Amino acid sequence: MSLLVALDGPAAARVTLGTHHRELLALHRDLLGTTLEAVVTCRHCGTDSEFPVPAEAVLDLPAPVPGNVVAVEVGGARETFRLPTVEDLDATRGLAYDDAVRRLAVRTHVGGAAPALDSGDIARLTAAWDEADPAGDVTVDVDCVGCGVPLAVSVDPAEFVARDLDRFLDRLVREVHALATAYGWTEDAILALPTSRRRRYLELVDTRAAARSLTAVSS
Repeated sequence: MSLLVALDGPAAARVTLGTHHRELLALHRDLLGTTLEAVVTCRHCGTDSEFPVPAEAVLDLPAPVPGNVVAVEVGGARETFRLPTVEDLDATRGLAYDDAVRRLAVRTHVGGAAPALDSGDIARLTAAWDEADPAGDVTVDVDCVGCGVPLAVSVDPAEFVARDLDRFLDRLVREVHALATAYGWTEDAILALPTSRRRRYLELVDTRAAARSLTAVSS
């Protein structure tokens, strides 16, 4: 949540989880243009398996209608709940699953006090939320590379998008340093270059460095 809030302001915390996932994946696609790779540790053999997150498939899922609500039968009555936002989900941090859903139900119930939920109510409510906001649950089927056991992996795109953006920013700082050292250009001037031109200048810097090394060796 903090990444998109930093970019888009407080409104980013008031979107649904599916919308949050879609915005993160779109940011990754637009900035990096690379496949988003995730890693899961097999609970059976402990082997790490890397797999691609199906970002385009998630982005193609239907977005929830603004103001969308779900109606669920609870205790023989029809109760209405809005879709939880990222801010709502953040308020459940540290709670056990059933307790987290009950807190979400209190925060999202429309009209009067929220009813008490039993296990069946929780299952129906979460299923209704998943149906209305399908990008909120990013689950990928993976075969463990170690033991071959099939794994259904629930992916939090925020973790892997943040990782890739950290790597991108680190690489960008290194590129700025290399070009500023080689040519004396300012940071603003370097960042204003199209990526393709910046990479071409970096290739020339590398070529010059290699030539100097060969000259030093030959002399």
